[in-house]
Amino acid sequence: MPKDRVKELAKLADPLKEGKARRKYEGEERGVVYIGHLPFGLFEPQLKKFLSQFGKITRLKVPRSVKTGRPKGYAFVEFEVKEVAEIVAKTMDRYMMFDKVLNAKLVPDDRVHERMFANWNRRFVKIPRQKLEMERHNKSTEVPSESCLLRRLKAAKNKAQQLKQLGIQYDIDQFVPDESTAAEAAQELFERAKVKKENRKEAQRALMAEKRSQQRQRSKENKRKRQSEAAAVIDVDEAPEALTKPKKESTSNVKKEATADGHAERKKKVSRKTASDAADSTVGKKRKASGDATREADAAKASKKGKGLADKAAQKVERKKGNSSRG
Repeated sequence: MPKDRVKELAKLADPLKEGKARRKYEGEERGVVYIGHLPFGLFEPQLKKFLSQFGKITRLKVPRSVKTGRPKGYAFVEFEVKEVAEIVAKTMDRYMMFDKVLNAKLVPDDRVHERMFANWNRRFVKIPRQKLEMERHNKSTEVPSESCLLRRLKAAKNKAQQLKQLGIQYDIDQFVPDESTAAEAAQELFERAKVKKENRKEAQRALMAEKRSQQRQRSKENKRKRQSEAAAVIDVDEAPEALTKPKKESTSNVKKEATADGHAERKKKVSRKTASDAADSTVGKKRKASGDATREADAAKASKKGKGLADKAAQKVERKKGNSSRG
């Protein structure tokens, strides 16, 4: 076996060198494209589906934030053929997608890191670090464990030795128990805390049971009130059958009543019309009579005026005749 082949197989055994070694061992150098300024919503499945139209994609990774789990806005895509990667870099550079201009570049082989596509085929799982930290912070520290007490005992002994070396005479043994008493104290504290926790749980259970009983009692009272109000409106047991079960009228009776009502309304309308016509006729007659009387009075006045004028004219003629005879 040639030495070069042995070196390549040794590189394949190293997981950190997997990226470069696999590309060289397969005989064709694969092209890696960096795509930046990705719009939100263009994740691994969508990006792979969109870029598969250019050629076969061997690996694809969208780095994400460890804290929030959101994508960082860029991706690394590895194509099976390097020429395809060059075409993708030229085509997708300055490409407008969802109001964002993509930035695509071909990554040189010397810049391809071994861990660039680490865990690319695994689903990203966001670790709720904030929740875990809150739980750790809020964890009860009322009861120190045995190892904690022993650790404190050791620290106190070291402090006593340091004080002794400095020439300070201070008896710290009266405040620091030995290991056996520390273990007994830790066990006693543990049992005491356990009893306290059980008592707290029992108190919580009693409180919840009391709340449930009060709620049941309130619901029963509300039900009684509703029943009493309904009985006050109408007593179903004592009500007659005519009220409880009204008879259903047949459609024929309903139609007969409707036609009778229609005839009565028509008669009323006709009677009203005849009365209005009679009133109008009487008013017209009165107006005609008054008009005739006024016309007769006007004619009489005109005749009287005519007679007076004729008499005056005759008198004037007689006067003229008398004056002429005298002359």
